[in-house]
Amino acid sequence: MRFIDVDKKLSRKDLVGSGNHGSIYRVSPSYVIKIYHPWVEEPGSLGHEFGIMKPLFNEGRNVPFPVGLVRVPFVGKSGERIREGFMMQYIVGVHGNETSGTLRKKVDFYYSEEIRRCMNLGFVPVDVDIRNSIYNPLEDKLYLVDFRLWV
Repeated sequence: MRFIDVDKKLSRKDLVGSGNHGSIYRVSPSYVIKIYHPWVEEPGSLGHEFGIMKPLFNEGRNVPFPVGLVRVPFVGKSGERIREGFMMQYIVGVHGNETSGTLRKKVDFYYSEEIRRCMNLGFVPVDVDIRNSIYNPLEDKLYLVDFRLWV
């Protein structure tokens, strides 16, 4: 795996979201970096997730633009250390599971359609969950995120 070195030091103040397996940190106005929690890191997981995202993006699926695998300085409670992650486009919006009413019906439809299109390309999402999506109301577009468990 080839990594890009990122100069910006990240810290908890850059956190924009967190889940069971990792956290998302804002590295610039347009980009974020996903870093797995230390207890979840598995050899090759970053490469696997990036390797799912890149061909989906190249095939025109609604996923954030995947920039690449990165090494970034992270300043935490125990000091500074280099963490590995992957950089992608920052998507402005709301997670699919945070919508309700008529908008939720629309988001559910967009989600099922996008999952179907990905499956038609040969990808299998093991963790099908509306939480793994971001709806951008300005574009009226739903983006899929979190490909760690896809095959």
